[in-house]
Amino acid sequence: MKNATLLVLFLSLGHLGLLAQAGQIYGLNFVNSSLQFARLDPTSGAVNILSNGPISPDQFSQGVADFDPITKSYFYIRGIANNAELIQVNAPSGQLIRRVTIDNPNGAVTPMTNLAYNWLEDKIYGVSHEFSGSDRLRLSTVDLATGDLTVISSQPSSVGPYQSGNSDIDPIHRKYYYATPNEIVTVDLDNGEATSVNLDYPDNSVNQFFVNLTYNWLDQKIYGLHFLAITDPNPFDTLYFTSQLRLATVDAGTGQVDIISELPTSPDGFSTGNCDIDPANNRYFYIRQQQLHVVDLTTGELLDLVPIENNNNAVAPIVNMVYDDQVQTQALRMNMPNELSLAPGETLELNAWVGDDAQYRWSDGATEAIRQIDVAGRYEVEITKGDITVVGETTVDFSTYLSHASTQERSWQLFPQPASDVLNYQSKSTLQEAVSLEIMDLTGKRVRQTVLDRESGTIDLSDMVPGTYWLRLREADRVEVQPLIIQR
Repeated sequence: MKNATLLVLFLSLGHLGLLAQAGQIYGLNFVNSSLQFARLDPTSGAVNILSNGPISPDQFSQGVADFDPITKSYFYIRGIANNAELIQVNAPSGQLIRRVTIDNPNGAVTPMTNLAYNWLEDKIYGVSHEFSGSDRLRLSTVDLATGDLTVISSQPSSVGPYQSGNSDIDPIHRKYYYATPNEIVTVDLDNGEATSVNLDYPDNSVNQFFVNLTYNWLDQKIYGLHFLAITDPNPFDTLYFTSQLRLATVDAGTGQVDIISELPTSPDGFSTGNCDIDPANNRYFYIRQQQLHVVDLTTGELLDLVPIENNNNAVAPIVNMVYDDQVQTQALRMNMPNELSLAPGETLELNAWVGDDAQYRWSDGATEAIRQIDVAGRYEVEITKGDITVVGETTVDFSTYLSHASTQERSWQLFPQPASDVLNYQSKSTLQEAVSLEIMDLTGKRVRQTVLDRESGTIDLSDMVPGTYWLRLREADRVEVQPLIIQR
């Protein structure tokens, strides 16, 4: 049986041919104890109410909203316990698409919070918030049509205080991230298993947090705001503490928080979860006290401070904001290895699955998402899902095994090398059973097969074309690979 090597194509994503246009910020206009759907112009601060009246009453959670860039749908959750609802709005028109009551099978305080939408599989994830002496969170998913809730995590992903809206999703590597006051938590979308590490800040100040978390799928980094409370240097000031916000990143593996902004981007007074990212234009947005802050992802510099208009005297002109960058994507390119090398006879699994509703087209005509490869060559794939196209390519060969095979400890002597018409073989140990010998070309195609039932002998090569080949000897459970060069 051949050995299998797994390669998941989505190692990382870069961008190819991204055409950035003026984007729009969508969110909820909170007025008169009701929520209307609105659009915010990130350049002028103008707010345009799109819905014809309230979409829902209030009783919403800050930061519990997300966006589908393919269908231009806006999702948010309102209510608690058995009255929690999932609401879907068509963003360009502001019209309500559906409102469903979320199932609450485990009697959670809130069956779904910290909502995150995975646009690759058209699925909404979040955490089910239980309380039993302390907050307990479990990764869950909710059916968009029925409101049925499925709790994925068999064990709580965290126990203790959490921050509403402080979460995001990595749709490529299928990870869900959220930050508590002390930890960064990574949850596997498939099995709900969680790992957490303590947040490691660059100084030892007590009053600091990582808030307004958002994930950038282009550079695969988690961004957010570093909240730091510091002692006021003026002892006569009525405020003993002041607080500052700076753009920062956090490493989900180590918990290390790196502060990007040299200077504060603002004091606090921000809305939890009211943030999003513009990957194509390298910007981070957040709202603080009816002002939109635009921050450069690389330098942490405050690029713009845009006053948000409030013509209808709303409690808040925009809450639960999301950003639609309206990027026209020619193709997203997977940063795959240029070359993959296998031992002859080994099988390589190329796995490009991003959902059953995606279409896969390989350069050799194959249409399945997962390929078993045992022949060298160039493999290219184009994946389409809605308006999004992802492409990738890699070359499979066996060439690097030449040097490995020439230095490995061998049980067989094969000589002379290079060979001409005859190859001699000699086992270094007593032969216990017959040995299978295969000769393969550099594409992995088998051109000769024979059985060695003696410890020494010769193999006739007179009918073979000169060139470089592989010899593969299988003895019980041991496989040995050696190069063979034929010259005349």
